[in-house]
Amino acid sequence: MTRHTTGINPTAAISAACVAAISAPALAGPVSFDFEGTVGGRNVSIVTEGGISGNVFAGGIKHLVDGELAITYCIDPEQWAQTGTTTFEQQALARGIRPRAGWSAKAAAIAQVADGIGESLWTTSVDRDVAAAFQLTVWEILKDYNANTGAAGLNFAEGDFTASGDASVISRAEGLFASIGANARSAGGGYVAFTHDNHQDMMGKSVPSPASLALAGITLPLFARRRRG
Repeated sequence: MTRHTTGINPTAAISAACVAAISAPALAGPVSFDFEGTVGGRNVSIVTEGGISGNVFAGGIKHLVDGELAITYCIDPEQWAQTGTTTFEQQALARGIRPRAGWSAKAAAIAQVADGIGESLWTTSVDRDVAAAFQLTVWEILKDYNANTGAAGLNFAEGDFTASGDASVISRAEGLFASIGANARSAGGGYVAFTHDNHQDMMGKSVPSPASLALAGITLPLFARRRRG
């Protein structure tokens, strides 16, 4: 196994980016997941309660999902990063981060932060600092968010996830906490997870399914799917 090593110490590197727009949660099931490189992002120093520590890449990652380009962000910093082409399971974001404690509230908080940033987050031209800040915020929410304390309980200096490095990126990430609770969200609707037992799980932005687009008079090509052998 190897970790993504884009300008990173290979003994400490973790791919920090994950997912974009391919299919809606209704299209849950196996998809072909092909690593294509990184977009945006910075190298940062992190420590997790799971024993990961060191300099890692935090930012967006390009994947081909069933042959279609997607920008993704990592939701599992303690697994090995995936390279090459592998079969992942696509599902709703909330299901993808189970069985973490408070998974539903955490999915909603991540979705609120992503909504606050907007569509640029899912493009190949995403700002480097924005991509890095979002990735750090995702990890902080997954590790330390508690619905009872809300955003007030989040910071990068203590808890099960800590981060340091570029002060401007850390400051920008802390500013993203303000989006939590800013709008109604139920379990991260509109976003999907790509999960694998042995590789980092990723998240991305979903788009309407071909069936719903057809009802609106819009058509999309059907995606061929590779199923597990």
